[in-house]
Amino acid sequence: MRDLLSKKSHRQLELLELLFEHKRWFHRSELAELLNCTERAVKDDLSHVKSAFPDLIFHSSTNGIRIINTDDSDIEMVYHHFFKHSTHFSILEFIFFNEGCQAESICKEFYISSSSLYRIISQINKVIKKQFQFEISLTPVQIIGNERDIRYFFAQYFSEKYYFLEWPFENFSSEPLSQLLELVYKETSFPMNLSTHRMLKLLLVTNLYRIKFGHFMEVEKDSFNDQSLDFLMQAEGIEGVAKNFELEYNISLDEEVVCQLFVSYFQKNVFHR
Repeated sequence: MRDLLSKKSHRQLELLELLFEHKRWFHRSELAELLNCTERAVKDDLSHVKSAFPDLIFHSSTNGIRIINTDDSDIEMVYHHFFKHSTHFSILEFIFFNEGCQAESICKEFYISSSSLYRIISQINKVIKKQFQFEISLTPVQIIGNERDIRYFFAQYFSEKYYFLEWPFENFSSEPLSQLLELVYKETSFPMNLSTHRMLKLLLVTNLYRIKFGHFMEVEKDSFNDQSLDFLMQAEGIEGVAKNFELEYNISLDEEVVCQLFVSYFQKNVFHR
């Protein structure tokens, strides 16, 4: 996914990862060799990251440079920063939320020319196709290909770009999804912690957007756990959740929608009562 970053941003991210991972002194010449760039580029990159991350403590001396505070939350902050400041990722996200729009509206949103947009989309598709079976189309504007790959990619993207409590999904509030997940946890033995709960919510809201735009996955009946589905559809409280889905999302929480939301989790041998 990081291959979608610009060459400069990619190098700056690798620079910070080196400093975080090894927790030792680095001379600029060593960093230049490791990053396959000039010492001048390293100097400029260090100046940029010091300015971009004022909470990080950089220590410089004749021994070189190192980072003092390097806990997990700091490196997460670094990843969030680069994803949020990437034009390529921002355009991808805009298309995800606004599928069916005109290409001209993307150009206006990001102040770029039509030729620049087509060039950027070509670069994005080239990177995506290395690992996933989908692509971005501009005629019309949509995300096409393997629906499972599309949903996985964007759920993972949202988890890496946004902080734990951020919810950038204007069309879908989080409460009905949380209510639905609580029922799933209650009716199944699926192990739940805060991290798992967040990832499931991101996957569900990603699925909701795809459903909203008319994209459905083929569900193999033989591999689907009908018992888990039946338990959920008959669970106490499901009617209230379904009502909230209708009111908040204008989506009927019927069996087809539930199958689409939980297609990766209501597989046989995944849930056990």
